[in-house]
Amino acid sequence: MAKKESHSTALLIGFAIIAIGGFLLYKQKMQPSANNNTPAANNRKYPIALNAYNEDIKPLQAVIGVTQDGFFGQNTIAALKQYGYDYTIYPVINSPDEIQTMINRINIYAGN
Repeated sequence: MAKKESHSTALLIGFAIIAIGGFLLYKQKMQPSANNNTPAANNRKYPIALNAYNEDIKPLQAVIGVTQDGFFGQNTIAALKQYGYDYTIYPVINSPDEIQTMINRINIYAGN
């Protein structure tokens, strides 16, 4: 009986260690990034989906005249629509090249 109890105790300790490790990893991902005040989990690079944060959006936001907050949200999408980019159905930017292409085309359209 002592072996069964020690086996159960070892299993319980093992599960506790796994649970604590998982919690610590989750907590670490949710800590603010060292270089800005946004959650690290929201600072993934690509693809950029609706309401995601990405520093690469700021130059595009500057060109289209919206607040340069780095969030790919409704204001950015509405402004892009004025230049012929409709992201209402599938609001995803897949690469930095896509952003640069938009900036180049908008500058040409605006006569810059």
